Amino acid sequence: MSYKEKGIKRALEKVNASEEKTDPKKQERLKKAENDFWFFCSYYLSHYFSSEPADYHKILVEIINTEKITNDQVKKLKSYIKPKYHNLLKPIHTLEGLVDIEPREHAKSTRMSLAYPLWRVLTGKSKFILLMSASQEMANLFLENIKAELEENEKLIEDFGEQQGDKWKSDFITLKNGSAIASKGAGASMRGIRYRQHRPDLVIADDIMKDDLANSLSQREKLYRWFKRVVMALGKNAFVVVVNTIFHSDDLPSRLLKEIEEEKLKNWLGLRFSAILEDGTPLWKEMWSIEDLEKKKRALGSVHFSTEYLNEPLSEEDMIFKPDWIQYYQPVEIYNKNLDVVMGVDPATGKKNGDYSAIVTVGKDRGTGLYYVLDAYGEKISDLKFANKIIEKYLIYKPRKIIFESQVFQELYKNTIMREASKQGIHLPIKPVKATIQKEIRIQRLAPLIENGLIHFKENQKLLIDQLIEFPKGSHDDLPDALEMAVSAFEKTSGDVKIVDSTPWNSKRLEIQY
Repeated sequence: MSYKEKGIKRALEKVNASEEKTDPKKQERLKKAENDFWFFCSYYLSHYFSSEPADYHKILVEIINTEKITNDQVKKLKSYIKPKYHNLLKPIHTLEGLVDIEPREHAKSTRMSLAYPLWRVLTGKSKFILLMSASQEMANLFLENIKAELEENEKLIEDFGEQQGDKWKSDFITLKNGSAIASKGAGASMRGIRYRQHRPDLVIADDIMKDDLANSLSQREKLYRWFKRVVMALGKNAFVVVVNTIFHSDDLPSRLLKEIEEEKLKNWLGLRFSAILEDGTPLWKEMWSIEDLEKKKRALGSVHFSTEYLNEPLSEEDMIFKPDWIQYYQPVEIYNKNLDVVMGVDPATGKKNGDYSAIVTVGKDRGTGLYYVLDAYGEKISDLKFANKIIEKYLIYKPRKIIFESQVFQELYKNTIMREASKQGIHLPIKPVKATIQKEIRIQRLAPLIENGLIHFKENQKLLIDQLIEFPKGSHDDLPDALEMAVSAFEKTSGDVKIVDSTPWNSKRLEIQY
């Protein structure tokens, strides 16, 4: 460019700058964007933030905005995080790091690896940002998304101006306002990294731990050592954000969360969200219904859903009931077998919101000793409807015993069930039992029976099977509890049930033989 052309360019820039100062709406937007991250997202990146945000998003944005967390915000966040992770939450006046564990498809990368760095560089809050991921290629993709906004987003260009600087590469860019962003893959050497006189003041590690490495102790240890030795030493005043899914109880984000809980990482906040709250409602109800999440669970299977959406990884070593232990049977296989039938009942009454009321009916083959789960019912239902459901199941399967936890039965169900049964002229063989052993221990006693193929299931009993596989980390164990009560109740039989109908099981007829 000639000296004359440079002069013309400078003159035009001065004119444009003068015009910009006289645009009150633009100045108002810039002033608001500087101190309001959510406004920045919703106005300048509306094509990404088109859905109504979840309540927890708003709290998280407030924390990002101020880089501190108050007592009031801690209290609010506890409504969206499981009680066992509340120890991670505490007021922090000056936040130095954040471990943000959110479910898949809950906008975490869009917010933390696109919008947040853009906001920081354009409002002058950061001079040098590092974006990191599991590989250089993945880290470059995060930077490419930022470059695309700076190149093509008309709202950003109108208010913040053309920002493409002298360096505009796949792994490093400079902006005209004097800031820069670099991308790096996990394991990269970054000793002494700086842009001009600036050390990194914001480090975002997004998906730095991948699932294919999480099961290797040596790989977990290698990444952890690199993170502590390299990333944590990048800059004295660097704000570090780790965005990831939990793949293993000993992976990098899990170790960092443990260090936050033990206060080894001072002034760090750990957040561990699940797509389904304790009361059974969606974390992001504006985006996901429970039906949507259940559909996703069916598509992914319990193991992957638990990891990706609940942030409760079910590694082989954690599972008490392995998926390949589950033995299935077809209804035709048990026709003409003499079965001793018992029903286990576990109502949701008196338990946490969102639990299922469960009825599991089991038949034991007197000849082989095998257990067949004839029916596994679980639903979130009122007490009266559940009482009638028990009667309905009894009329179908005619169990010798209906096992009920004694305190719940006496306090909550005795009058309701007996009244409803009396209306139909039915006597229910309910046997209240006193729970003397902790539920988790009782359910674990099913493991050797299932592992050795002594309990067989139907393929349509997905809710029961999912709860077994997810146990003990899953949100619900109502059906496994009912199954354990039924199996434990078998003793010397006083009567057999013989299936004499050869039609499909949903139109069966049972005959009691004494």
